[in-house]
Amino acid sequence: MSSETLPKPAAEPMLTLRGVQRHYKVARGLGRNQLLRAVDGVDLEVARGETLGLVGESGCGKSTLSRMIVGLDRPTSGEIHVGSTEVGQADRRTRRELTKTVQIVLQDPYTSLNPRMTVGAIIGEPLVVHKLGDKQSIRRRVSEMLDLVGLSAKVSSRYPHEFSGGQLQRIGIARALAVNPSVLVCDEPVSALDVLVQAQILNLLADVRDELHLTCIFVAHDLDVVRQISDRIAVMYLGKIVEVGHVDTVLTAPQHPYTQALLGSVPTLDAAGRGLPTPTLVGDPPSPIQPPSGCAFEPRCPVAVDDCRVQAPSLDLVDGHTHSVSCHLVHGAPRRTPTHTRTHQKEGKE
Repeated sequence: MSSETLPKPAAEPMLTLRGVQRHYKVARGLGRNQLLRAVDGVDLEVARGETLGLVGESGCGKSTLSRMIVGLDRPTSGEIHVGSTEVGQADRRTRRELTKTVQIVLQDPYTSLNPRMTVGAIIGEPLVVHKLGDKQSIRRRVSEMLDLVGLSAKVSSRYPHEFSGGQLQRIGIARALAVNPSVLVCDEPVSALDVLVQAQILNLLADVRDELHLTCIFVAHDLDVVRQISDRIAVMYLGKIVEVGHVDTVLTAPQHPYTQALLGSVPTLDAAGRGLPTPTLVGDPPSPIQPPSGCAFEPRCPVAVDDCRVQAPSLDLVDGHTHSVSCHLVHGAPRRTPTHTRTHQKEGKE
């Protein structure tokens, strides 16, 4: 896909992905290796200071993509640029330096922190690794980070088991921010927390993002959570981006049938629903080992046509420079024989 078909961020790109793939060899049957296509051709641009929400079902490749952005995994092919530096195939030294620019907040605060280390040692460890100051300056930085995330500096001598889940996630955020990164990847950072604590952590992330001018990738499966913190949303399905655009556009006027189904699956107290098309998904996602030959969503799509079965759609602009969708029907493909004939529209909507 050419750069002209990408939705343009509002400012200079801080993070650029071009044709990023991550395939794993897996043994099937008599020891034969097959490819699992965890990420299968992703193009994205994220502007400096922007928060991009990355959503999709479990197993769609969100966490794998996050790991590649952070440098924990290498892409099979494609390019990942942080600023002007290509990091996807960078050497070990460059990838080590990358950790000062890109940091991650993990999903489970209970397992992401070393239980044998004090809070002060956990937050200060990145500073020690990168030799960013002496013991006294590191202690000051630890105190600053604890204050930034709403904890007292007095807790630095305590251990993780002495804290609640919300407090542990605050400590994880403090550790990520200690080296003053430019990019923060949040891999479902509130999914393991209760609703009230989720709101507190989301507010904290929004505050530190604005105060430190961070570029953020926020991975989640909860659309309401993504709505609160994101500027734009990218919807991922079976290793590909199927829709990306401004948060209000994607969540109020979704174009891809999969995005519509995701929104339709969100519980609502409004008996009339959200006033959006809500197709019902059929079956489970296809295997990433044997993906469909055409559109990856075709086997479950209630409005798929012949073209969807034989040719994969490209991610093309539908709204100026802000909204892109990967769907034949959105881009004017002829409505030939539908591949699914069930009625999926919910009753009671006119």
